[in-house]
Amino acid sequence: LHLKIGRLLLDNVCGNALEEQLFDIVGQFNQCLGLIKDADEGLNIARLNFRAGKKAKMATAYSASTQYLGIARKLLPQNCWQKYYAFTFELYKLSAECEFLIGNCKKSQELFHAAFGQARSNLEKAEIYAVQIMHYMALAETGMALEIAQEGLHLCGVNFPERGLQPAILAEC
Repeated sequence: LHLKIGRLLLDNVCGNALEEQLFDIVGQFNQCLGLIKDADEGLNIARLNFRAGKKAKMATAYSASTQYLGIARKLLPQNCWQKYYAFTFELYKLSAECEFLIGNCKKSQELFHAAFGQARSNLEKAEIYAVQIMHYMALAETGMALEIAQEGLHLCGVNFPERGLQPAILAEC
């Protein structure tokens, strides 16, 4: 029943109305995930959950956001990093951010690590480092933030001496 309702809602939504009905549509699909057998439909529902997760994050509903994003990750096909790289990268990055925002630092790091391991460019790695730096600064872990910043700068060819730099920078904070 939920699958039929979700399909009907999605098929009959027009233009900007999708954003208004997004949570309702996704809610119907998410109640019957085991019934979704078609890979294309599963990917479409994953994309809808990603949008719902993004929208929930913008509304500071971080817990709901992590739920939508978690479902989106579960719906990804095995070859998601090869076939849907850009979407998968953004999904993992946003998932990691939201997991951090609800205090699940371990899960956040796992997701960042997965995205970092698949990153295709230094710019994408730098994006991950930048978010991690903000997270460590929010936790008042400046030493860890500095370490990650140094790794990020190293990607750009900027190197700092390993000794003596951290105390000087920490004294400035």
